[in-house]
Amino acid sequence: MQQTSRNNGGPHGNNLSKIGYAEIKNSANFTGNVSFTTLKLQGNGAIYTFGSNYSYSVSETFELGQSGCAITTLKSNSPGTAANISSVQSLTSNYLDIQDINYTGTASFTANNSINNGNNSGITFGLLQERNLYWIGETGNWSDGSQWSLSSGGSAFGCPPTSVDNLYFDQNSFSASDQVVTIDIDNAACKNISWSGVTNNPKFDYNYKQLKVYGSFLLNENMIMYRDNTNLIGTASVTFDSKGKQLQALRINGPSVSLSSPLILTSYFIL
Repeated sequence: MQQTSRNNGGPHGNNLSKIGYAEIKNSANFTGNVSFTTLKLQGNGAIYTFGSNYSYSVSETFELGQSGCAITTLKSNSPGTAANISSVQSLTSNYLDIQDINYTGTASFTANNSINNGNNSGITFGLLQERNLYWIGETGNWSDGSQWSLSSGGSAFGCPPTSVDNLYFDQNSFSASDQVVTIDIDNAACKNISWSGVTNNPKFDYNYKQLKVYGSFLLNENMIMYRDNTNLIGTASVTFDSKGKQLQALRINGPSVSLSSPLILTSYFIL
């Protein structure tokens, strides 16, 4: 990736970085005012964070998302304050989760099967509808669509969860003891999540990732949590039932939360 820099009177009054070609397949943070010739953001389940009040322009090719149906997140680094993105090329993409983005320029931006998480402008959304998804995969990765079904014990759905989906782990999710669900993407999220019906003592490994939950979260007495970091991030009144299990980290970022059992944390608790 080639980059030069020059002074320019952008929103923060200093430098404009110029990048010819950028192809990024993992999560990334952008700061400062940046002009790209080509920008390809192609991470599977990745989070792309842009500096609020800064401007990012693409003069030729702009690609966002990848061929699968894992959600790609586009947001600013300051909730409630937008980052500015412009392009001369029309952009149509699927399975995006967008928040605090002001899109301008001569070309359109259409986000199909996507989630409008607020404070966006200049983007046409085809909204993703709420679904009930059931884990059928025994041991497996969160982002693997073949592990999820639209019915308990049903056939594979093919797509992983999004922040508008309700998730269920039940008697048809695990066939043997100690099977593990592992979060393997940066933007794992859901609406409501329930483990209340599981059997066979499953394990939920966050893999040092964060799980954003926009609704209620119900655990099970017989499950085991590993390396967990939960962010309750919705706006409605929700329930968090830990079943008294020892957890590592919990953030409550917006909702009114009712605790149905004692809360035991070994690392941190942030309100």
